[in-house]
Amino acid sequence: MLSFSFKVQSFDVELTPKNAMWRVGDKQQLTCKVKKCSEPVIFSWKSLEDKPLYASMTSTSEESVLLVEKVTEHNENRVQCLAKCGSVSKQRSASIKVYSFPNNPVISGHDDMVLGVESTLTCEVSDVYPVEEIGIEWLAGDNILSSSDGSAVSTLSLTPTTELDGDKITCRVTLHLNGLQPDETRETTVTMSVLAPLLKPSIDVSPKTEIEEGESLTISCHTDGVKVDRVVLRRVVEGEEMELQSNDDTDTSVTIHPAQMNHTGLYECEASNQYGSQKASVNITVRGYPLEVELIPNQSLISAEKGSSLVLSCQASGCPQPEFFWKSLLDMPVHSRSETQGFLSQLYLSPLRLEDERAYTCEVKCGSVLKSKVIDVQVFSFPQNPVIEHSGPFLAGHENLMKCSVPDAFPGSNFQIQWMAGERELSSDIGSFSSEPQNLTSTLRYTPEPEDQGKDITCRVTLAMRGLPETQIDKSASTVVMLQSAPKNTFIAVDPENEVKEGEPVTISCHTDGVPVGRVVLRRMVEDQEMELQSSDSAHSSITIPSAQMNHSGLYECVASNEHGTQKARVNVTVRAPPRNTTVEVLPSVEVQEGQNITIFCHSVCFPPPATLLRNLDNNMELHSPDGTFHLINLTSNHTGLYVVNVSNDLGFDTVNFTIRVTKARSASPPTWENVGILSLGLGTAVVSIAGVLEHLRRARKKGSYELTKCMPSKV
Repeated sequence: MLSFSFKVQSFDVELTPKNAMWRVGDKQQLTCKVKKCSEPVIFSWKSLEDKPLYASMTSTSEESVLLVEKVTEHNENRVQCLAKCGSVSKQRSASIKVYSFPNNPVISGHDDMVLGVESTLTCEVSDVYPVEEIGIEWLAGDNILSSSDGSAVSTLSLTPTTELDGDKITCRVTLHLNGLQPDETRETTVTMSVLAPLLKPSIDVSPKTEIEEGESLTISCHTDGVKVDRVVLRRVVEGEEMELQSNDDTDTSVTIHPAQMNHTGLYECEASNQYGSQKASVNITVRGYPLEVELIPNQSLISAEKGSSLVLSCQASGCPQPEFFWKSLLDMPVHSRSETQGFLSQLYLSPLRLEDERAYTCEVKCGSVLKSKVIDVQVFSFPQNPVIEHSGPFLAGHENLMKCSVPDAFPGSNFQIQWMAGERELSSDIGSFSSEPQNLTSTLRYTPEPEDQGKDITCRVTLAMRGLPETQIDKSASTVVMLQSAPKNTFIAVDPENEVKEGEPVTISCHTDGVPVGRVVLRRMVEDQEMELQSSDSAHSSITIPSAQMNHSGLYECVASNEHGTQKARVNVTVRAPPRNTTVEVLPSVEVQEGQNITIFCHSVCFPPPATLLRNLDNNMELHSPDGTFHLINLTSNHTGLYVVNVSNDLGFDTVNFTIRVTKARSASPPTWENVGILSLGLGTAVVSIAGVLEHLRRARKKGSYELTKCMPSKV
């Protein structure tokens, strides 16, 4: 038996420190050492958390160092050192905690506390980590006033008293962190300053806050309490402060004599010292004369016609001796004549001119009271009725030009020119702006209809201005429409209807609306030829066919004309009939040999086109054809027999009987002159039949009818 012995490598690994507590900004390291290893050691480091190591590594044969040049919060981690000695590996792990506490806390809000008013002091520490391990205490001497944990900011609410002024208060911040021995503590102490402002001053008005214009007025200001540095009495006008009086004492006052209405307003007293200031205010009203001003006419805007006389009256009340002033825009003087007597002043604008159009102000003064009224005077010119011009009589359906003129109109932009046909507006124009009177014109493009005969076309001119006695001024002119027109609404009618049965009566009528009445012609189109049926020198013409026949089918035309033009109307008339005169044509013959072919042509006179049925009465064979043509192929003896053709449409039917005989095939023999003649006759008949069909269709198309072809020459 063989035996083997193996030597197991035994070595130790040491990682220091195992629980590291590093301060942010410091240089730190972890050291991994191996003992009892006779071979070179291979070292490696790794993070046991999901983050990089943020460190560098240096190693020797027995030791590896993980170095952090400047610690940050990112270095907080759990790391592992792996050492391999020969084929054996061992590892050790260590925990790294990071903290930061570089600055002392800062206290704010301690130097602007007001006596009796609740204040909030704030203590804040910056750049501390981890924040959740922070504890903050507020202390007055050795007494703890408040404490909080887990935040870098703490507040303390105090209601200051005079005893707190000059006292000290401390904010102490402690970082409680396992592994940090001892706990790090920082604190800041400040001196509290309590401001003591003045009591609110009082403001008095003598004799009272509402007085009459001309009386005396005294305003006094007084304050009590702590030492006063200064008392100011001022007036506040539109947000601006105007100082009236000041004193370095507890009292000050000012007297106004005589009081005027412009002394009305807000007055304010302010007392101040080193700790602050307090204010008091009062509203004072100085009443003036109860002056009232009225303009006649009592409206803000008046419109008057050029050349008329206009008088503006201004009346004052509530004042023993009013003073009147007439002004215009931008305080320009008014040169028109005015008269004033007692409480009434009148301005005469006569005759009214365009340059008198402006805003007029009547200003009345009574003592310090000044009131005014404004009236805006507008001038218009509308001296004549409008005038309509046109070139001649109207032609129905043709455009006519009509012109409406309004002379010496002002202001043009306030004029509207409407063309009316009864109550219906045809068109509307607005005048253009001008600084001078102008001749306004409007042109109407008017196309009259026959029903407009005798109607009035009116040009209505409207002046719309604010300040008129009525809403607007209307003037108008009219002309009567005397219409002439080319024929219109020409139509052709068929009674009872466009499709009639053969034998029924039918009336074809023509009507037109031309003015003046011209000539009406009723005619029929036959093979592109015009055949006159009836004519009349009136608006109507008609013709009656007592018994309609199929040859009456076709295109009928009504032509209406006068000196202004011509108009046409057309209609297609169709006469419907049951099948009749039916013929049957068998090619090449009704007697053939077995194996030959036969073509059967069936023709009938009727409309609408018929359906055709072919029946062998001996063996009940049936064939249908939409065009009356049948092809019998490779005939046998079974095809021999009596045949009937039934031609039908929705009005009736017609039948024709004939016999076909199929004989046994004979051996070929030279053709005889008799056989050749028979063949030629058959082919000739076929050619003539087909040519006849085509010619009949051509004529039917020209006549506008759709009847089937008439009988062909060869009949059975």
